[in-house]
Amino acid sequence: MSALLDIRGLCVDFHTPAAVVHAVRDLTLSVSPGECLGVVGESGAGKSQAFMAVLGLLAPPARVRGSARFRGRELLGLAAGALDQLRGARIGTVFQDPSSCLTPHLRIGAQISEVRVRHLRESARQARRAAHALLERVHIADAARRLQQYPHELSGGLRQRAMIALALAASPQLLIADEPTSSLDVTVQAQILALLLELKRSGSLTLVLITHDLGAVAGLADRIGVLRDGTLVECGSAQQVLEAARTPYARALVGAARALNGAAPAREGGSPTAPVALAAENLSVTYHRPRWGLTSEPVPALAEVSLALHAGESLAVVGESGSGKSTLARALLKLLPPSAGRILWQGASPETLGPAAVRACRARLQLIFQDGLASLDPRQRALDIVAEGLSVHAPGLPVAEREERVLRALAQVGLEPELAQRFPHQLSGGQCQRLGLARAMVLEPAVLVCDEPLSALDVSSQAQLLELLQALKHRHGVALLFITHNLASVRALCERVLVLLRGRMVELAPAATLFSAPGHPYTRELLDSVPLLDAQREPERLRRARASAPEEPAGEGGCPYRGRCGYAQPACAMAPVWEGPSAEHRLACRRWRELPPP
Repeated sequence: MSALLDIRGLCVDFHTPAAVVHAVRDLTLSVSPGECLGVVGESGAGKSQAFMAVLGLLAPPARVRGSARFRGRELLGLAAGALDQLRGARIGTVFQDPSSCLTPHLRIGAQISEVRVRHLRESARQARRAAHALLERVHIADAARRLQQYPHELSGGLRQRAMIALALAASPQLLIADEPTSSLDVTVQAQILALLLELKRSGSLTLVLITHDLGAVAGLADRIGVLRDGTLVECGSAQQVLEAARTPYARALVGAARALNGAAPAREGGSPTAPVALAAENLSVTYHRPRWGLTSEPVPALAEVSLALHAGESLAVVGESGSGKSTLARALLKLLPPSAGRILWQGASPETLGPAAVRACRARLQLIFQDGLASLDPRQRALDIVAEGLSVHAPGLPVAEREERVLRALAQVGLEPELAQRFPHQLSGGQCQRLGLARAMVLEPAVLVCDEPLSALDVSSQAQLLELLQALKHRHGVALLFITHNLASVRALCERVLVLLRGRMVELAPAATLFSAPGHPYTRELLDSVPLLDAQREPERLRRARASAPEEPAGEGGCPYRGRCGYAQPACAMAPVWEGPSAEHRLACRRWRELPPP
């Protein structure tokens, strides 16, 4: 069978004033119709750059050489008008960061309809009906309402689904998915992977899956190509690469993933007698959705969350997309106004502090944002981005010392000194994430709020950053609030875990207890959704997974999980009591005593 996409001798070079950067070196790959090719490798390996070059999406100073043929037609050097007829129509793309790639001022329905009108010559009414059907095809509930929403009004999981619908709008033959699950929690990740598997099996869709997550390719890919420093070091069947990789690098990559998934629970840190670095008491946040006229509709995002984070301790906050994790992080740092409850920064309420004291406290409270690229100033170089905090909070620092501290922070997160002169768009997704971590660490904070800090990193880089965060805890007593969907990193780093669902606390327990004896049915679903690094068992798990987004329970109050809980009873419509088997292990479930062992 002839290849649908045939890449031969592809080279991508970036000519900068300092040097020539060889991003992709003599890459040769092919994808057959109906096949899924997984492309894996560490951050900066050239995965995204290779396929952006194939699509003609690299701007100067990139120089592309070689050959890339789609159905026998050469893509490299093709005129812009001809490429526009292929992109979106014959080749769909799911970009790495949907929040940056969806047009912020256009509603979701308008963005999908635009593709249908442009490539399929449909009328606006026809395109609108097709957009509604596409949202239903990617299992977005209440599609009519979602068509009217803007990207920022959707959760991360729904934005990713909308991005897939947009990529499928003109029924392409090839779908290139660049890290489609990197920022998603394990339940939504399982839903997206199950959706892609369903789309692949139900039609003539050919798929290229670019990812650093080997668990993602285990269930979808027929073949896996491993890249390192822009070079293809191994390519074979998914089972062969995952179970009997031939090259030392591929074996090390698979070994790192297995080691992280099997990490021992984190050792104790942050004694209960240590000072409380960050606390919340019955914290609630309510957004107000505009309605026609002068009224607004209240939307509860967080409801009566209480926690205490001690110096030197790490507390993980987990839960599916839209559960309020990022809202909690921003409310704790007073980046969002709480509607009720109290916040304490190192024992003091920010409401009682003057502006100068609040400013001083903020230097000790740092946030690593979920969206690495969007959180960086596109007009600043990496060096200036990291130095900005020192300019604000330590203006008297000599220039030489400031630059030394910036370069030291970059080195701590594994960024080479030559990257300091690059702009964010010249960095890979993983490098942007590391840059955000360096920006926070350069101020030597007492509290580090990490909002998905590992989402764009490969497994070896994840292990390096976890070691770095462990060192910060144990050497400097830094308190970590670790918001993540990566449960393997929780096991390796955190002493306690808080599980949120729809803005409410459903379980709080020591990490070792939560992983060995989860009490709440929702926590059990989270743990069961972790991908298996097994090319034989993972596809079957995905076939059983729910491709649709979960339905919300009807009515207000009660257990937020009851709409999809197999143990739900009418009594679950009433508010559950916060209780549990011990003072350290608490959960909000009326039936936890009756559940069978996990």
